[in-house]
Amino acid sequence: MKKKYIGMVCLCLVLVFTSVAGAVTPRWSNIRMCAITHVYVDGGIGCDVEIVGVSDASLIANIDVVLKRYMGNNQWEVMYSWEDMYVVGNEFDFYAVAPDMPQNYTYRLCVTAYVYKDGVPEYLDMYHDEFH
Repeated sequence: MKKKYIGMVCLCLVLVFTSVAGAVTPRWSNIRMCAITHVYVDGGIGCDVEIVGVSDASLIANIDVVLKRYMGNNQWEVMYSWEDMYVVGNEFDFYAVAPDMPQNYTYRLCVTAYVYKDGVPEYLDMYHDEFH
């Protein structure tokens, strides 16, 4: 009886592990990584975005970077935006300072873009919140 019970437990563990491992899917196909950061510098917000496509991605287009400030009651106010940028290739690096930004607010830096591989676009929509 004891051997039969141990065998059933092992079989159940193998089945559970196989089901969980098989359910893992990659987040993106055309995008290798996206990093979004912002810091308070000399009275402004330094906005930094990096998008890296897979090695054979050929274009990153329709890139919009938007800095928002939280106003309460689930309301965000657009403070600065840099729109409709693009880069031929698989890497996009962006840095700009939004000047004259008051402290003691939560800021959200948003990025949207399309990363193309073999003519097929993949949509990117991410943001990062930080209190300054």
